[in-house]
Amino acid sequence: MFQFLKEHNKYLYHYTSVEKAVKFILKNRTLMFNSLRGTNDPKEYKNWKFDFHIENNLSPTHEESIQLWHDVSDEIKTKCKVLCFSKDMSGLGENFLNDIYLRGYSKPRMWAQYGDRHKGLCLIFDRERIKSLLIEQFDKKAELYGSDITYRNSPLKGDIVKSPYTLHYPLLKELGVAEYVKRHINTHNSELIFEKSLDWKDENEFRFLMLIDSENNQFLNYNNALKGIVFGADTEEEDQRRVFQLTYKGGTQFEQILYSNGTPWYSFKDFRAYHA
Repeated sequence: MFQFLKEHNKYLYHYTSVEKAVKFILKNRTLMFNSLRGTNDPKEYKNWKFDFHIENNLSPTHEESIQLWHDVSDEIKTKCKVLCFSKDMSGLGENFLNDIYLRGYSKPRMWAQYGDRHKGLCLIFDRERIKSLLIEQFDKKAELYGSDITYRNSPLKGDIVKSPYTLHYPLLKELGVAEYVKRHINTHNSELIFEKSLDWKDENEFRFLMLIDSENNQFLNYNNALKGIVFGADTEEEDQRRVFQLTYKGGTQFEQILYSNGTPWYSFKDFRAYHA
């Protein structure tokens, strides 16, 4: 799993702190789907302003436009929940010494931003198993999507007719906000949910989306999908022991990222010492 993988689409990687892992993720064996309001990207957590497609001179007043901006944004940003991962890059196996730079668990920015400044850990999940469990647990009560993130810088104004920020006013009035949003997300999820600006591109993100009629965060039971754990360069020994003792019985593999003259590499540590 750690050193010789050649299948770049096999695993997904989730960075977190030791405390979050021990108290929630590993303790409950769940992963949280957070609403867009809970992300750290202003594109996702701030309200959007929409244009309107009108027909037969039927158009919203200024006051109604403002209210619809709020109502549609709020419906999307509270009912759309996302679970985000990093992934491996293609080219694994072509150069063993370079492979570590292609791995989803070896991203210094991700360690710094999400992995408690290299003191946390990175959880490794089987992609197909997570997908199967998501369908099994939520298919009957949510609209489900999954995709790589596309990175591009969008213009302030594009084609208004085709824009995901244009609402079909007559249809919106006919269907109501909740049903209209379901259709709008189905049509425009690639731009609204699975697209981020270029500055985020090094995260190399894959995410799952569920659109569910609930404002509460949702939890996926990951069962046996957890395959490995990588500790950060500064993860404390006692924290490694705590995590190991919570997870080793499931056949989980362990590794730690260390640095040699500025280059990330593997510790090749024997974690069986933590059995005691």
